This record gives sequence, structure tokens and C-alpha cells, in this order.
Amino acid sequence: MKTDEVKNVLLEFQGPFNRLNDAYFKSALGSPERKHILIAFLNALLRHIKLEGEEPLVIEDVEFIDRETSAESSVSKRTRFDILARAVDGRIFHIEIQNAKKRDFMKRCFYYTASDYATQLQHGEHYESLEPVIFIGIMNFNMFGSYEHPENWHTIHRLMNTATHESDFKDVELHMIELPLLRRYMENSGMKLEHEIEEILCYFARIGDESLMEEIAERNSVVNDLRAFERLYTSNPWVVRDYMLNEFDRMQDAYDRKLDREESRAEGRAEGRAEGREEGREEGVEIGIGKGLELKALEVVRNLREEGITSEETIAKIAGIPVEVVRSL
Repeated sequence: MKTDEVKNVLLEFQGPFNRLNDAYFKSALGSPERKHILIAFLNALLRHIKLEGEEPLVIEDVEFIDRETSAESSVSKRTRFDILARAVDGRIFHIEIQNAKKRDFMKRCFYYTASDYATQLQHGEHYESLEPVIFIGIMNFNMFGSYEHPENWHTIHRLMNTATHESDFKDVELHMIELPLLRRYMENSGMKLEHEIEEILCYFARIGDESLMEEIAERNSVVNDLRAFERLYTSNPWVVRDYMLNEFDRMQDAYDRKLDREESRAEGRAEGRAEGREEGREEGVEIGIGKGLELKALEVVRNLREEGITSEETIAKIAGIPVEVVRSL
């Protein structure tokens, strides 16, 4: 496939280029050729929130760690990392980007962080050799904050002494970034950017128009390099294919989840109607027979089918009628 053909397919497939696409994000921040971008991103993030009495160590260099880790046993769940890197001072950084809200996301974050911490040791090594793990979750949805306080778009989570509210164990730290809150925060401030991390995240999340991106790129070499890489990325048919496959998977997942929600709601409504009819019968309310019953059954079956339920057995169970009747309608 020619480059121009790939570009046309890309535009038709998604519209505006999605910089939060997993494949693109990993290529932009997770490649040795562009590790200066990752280093700048991490330093900017750690500078953004300075906890009282703490001064973040500057990251001078990083090495990338294999994203696949071997499970300790055949029944353990294997982990697939977005970006995993170790700074020269030993700290391990794990970056996970999540576009769709899932109920188990925080459990997954803790699982990944625990895996990063536990798998450092080999047999016979001492616990004192364990290095800190900093997990960074970039979420394209709200998890902790609210639109009433969008300034809390970046929060830090640690183990805490509930009596003193102090964190004595600082080896494990989770930085959670909520992009919808950042978008609201930027809008409320009139797109006033005060920190480098805001500029980098505005690029990835497409916050602001193209003129703002050009303005940022003029003063921020990292954003300028990212825009240059994006042009290179979208001109390569093979990497664009990975991007498109990832977008398709994301869209399919979103569609499946939406369908599941709609079907659950439809089944709930139908079960409620069926229960109501049963209660009516118990109270002596007569349901018409013959033609009247046939029309009522037809209405119920039609509504269920319109709400996306196609299984005849499921429809029969919800509507409280024989499956043979459903097949005849």
C-alpha cells in the first residue's frame, strides 16, 4: 500500500489523529531513539507537584526494561507494560495510558506496581536492594477528582499512616493524571500554561487549537520534537497500520461495552415489565386472551428485539411466554 493511500485510509478511519493511541504513545515515549522525550516528561511531571519537605531528584538518563515479565508460576497473570524504564539512580518508572474507564483499572495499576517492585529481586538477594517504583497512570476519564476542582488533575498516592497522615514508606508511589480535569482546568484558566508537563499533556490530549500547539512548540523543544515525530510516524505505512489496528480494537471494545450496557438495561426493563404483569395477575387483573394476548406478546417481543436482544430463549424468558410463541412472532 502506498503512503498516500495509507494516509487517506487513516483519515477516513479515525478523523483527527489520536495522540493517545497506545501504539503511537509507546512509539513517542517508549523508544530508545527518543528517550530524551521520556526523560523530559518524567522530570516535568515530578516537578509539577512538590510534596512538603521533598525535592524530586532530577533524572539524568534512563534504560528501557522489557515490557514482558515472566510470571512466577503458570497460573500467575502475565503483565503487559506500556512503558517501563529505570533511571540511572535505580528508580523504576512505569507509564500506563488508559482511554476507556474500567472498573478494575485501579486494581490493575496496583497489580502492575506490585509486580514492578516484587520482580526486582532474584533468589538470594536482600530486600534492601529494592528500588523505588513510580507508577504513572494517564487516564482519559475521571477517576478521583471532580469538575468543581479541576486543579486536582494530577494526584499522588502513597501508603499512609491513617493516624498521622504521614507516609513513612515512599518506595511505592502512584501519579494519577485525569485528562478531562486538565482540559477543564486549562479552559478555566484561559489556556494559561504554567508548567512544562501541562504543555506536553496538552499535545497528547489535543487540548487547545493548532495555533496554541504552534505557540507551545516554539518555546518547548520536546513538543516541537513530538510534532516532528508525528509527521514522520503518519508517513510510515507499517506503523500507521499498527495505529489503525489499535484504534479499531479500542473502538470495538467501546462498542462492545456500550452494547453490554444497553442489553443489561433492556433486560432490566423487560424483567420489570414481566414482574409487573405477574403482580397484576396476582391482584386479579385479567390479561386478555386470544387476539389480545397475541398483540401484547407481539409488542413485548418487538420491543426486546429493538433493544438489541436477539436470543429467542432470552426473549421468551424475559417476556414469560413459550419460545415457540416467540418464533412465531
